[in-house]
Amino acid sequence: MTSDARRDSPHYSIPKHAADADAGTDDDDPFDARIKKTGCYRHHIQVQECMFEHRDWRQCQQQLKLFKQCMDRYEASKNAVK
Repeated sequence: MTSDARRDSPHYSIPKHAADADAGTDDDDPFDARIKKTGCYRHHIQVQECMFEHRDWRQCQQQLKLFKQCMDRYEASKNAVK
């Protein structure tokens, strides 16, 4: 399946500009905006792409692991500031 076909899916979102992948914009979906604030948006997109391609979360374990590690680092840094 081509990347254009993936982008046409109603369950798929991709940043308009790769360089802005972790930066929030005014037209963001609230869920995407929250993930972008963590710095883990690129990993989130990789999970979405894998899920779209395979339709089976078991085949996306590496992408899920990297996303979880990124989110864990974000949470740890957020808690360290307190």
